[in-house]
Amino acid sequence: MRIKKVKVSFASQRGMTLIELLFSMGILGIVATGIYQLLLIHLNNYRFQQSLADRQQNGRIALSTLAREFRWAGYGLLTAHPADFGSAQSCHPLALSRFYELVNEQSIRFLSNLYGVQSELSREALPGDTELFIPDDPHIQGNGLTMSQGQEFDRNDTIYIYHLSSESEQVEIPAVLDVECHKLASPGTSGRIRLALGDSIRRPFPVGSSIHVINELHYFLDPDKKRLMRRIDGGTDVLAEGVEAVTFRDLGHRILIQLTLNGNSQPWSKRMSTLETSVTMRNR
Repeated sequence: MRIKKVKVSFASQRGMTLIELLFSMGILGIVATGIYQLLLIHLNNYRFQQSLADRQQNGRIALSTLAREFRWAGYGLLTAHPADFGSAQSCHPLALSRFYELVNEQSIRFLSNLYGVQSELSREALPGDTELFIPDDPHIQGNGLTMSQGQEFDRNDTIYIYHLSSESEQVEIPAVLDVECHKLASPGTSGRIRLALGDSIRRPFPVGSSIHVINELHYFLDPDKKRLMRRIDGGTDVLAEGVEAVTFRDLGHRILIQLTLNGNSQPWSKRMSTLETSVTMRNR
């Protein structure tokens, strides 16, 4: 039996050359780079949309807060006539004209009993008194007042005391016979509140005289940090980020408020959105 010899040629089984390998890796790198760039574009777009949604949501909350608080501008101010203060000056000069002021189109100030803190005198206040006595009884809450054991009055609060005329069938709203404003030295406790050091009652106020805490609110734009700021009695906080502009316009019977928001925290992003609302004040 003859065995046939087969000659194997390794030339037909050649592998990939170095040039082909480098060429393949280059193509693979180009494809991978393209895929990465595509994913990066989608990721940036997602982040942008998320940032835009977040800022719009925060802007809506800020606008709602501003509108709600401004709607009650003047609450607790039973008078805004300079003559009612006699020779004394109001603790808020703003109250001598009206209870809100457009400082400019990007800033507004107004006065309000923001937290509804009010009470009445349970004992007559006489000139020289440094303490005011108020009811220390939870039943006051049932009469529409928020005062209970003096805890709602706080240090440095500004209070307005009103001597009101007696209501009658002919007079739906009692007239203000006298008014004074004072700063408090400490929170109210045990049915009494203490006036600031060196301050005292200047004119007599009978039992039942109304007491209101009056807050001064100031909304304004911080143009450097693109933030809408809110200042309450000297304390300032950030209400919204990414605010390019805020505009207040007095339309006579209402105030138009506009917020222009930047949709992204990146300085190169120029995509803006505008939110607006109009507010009619209850106490105008």
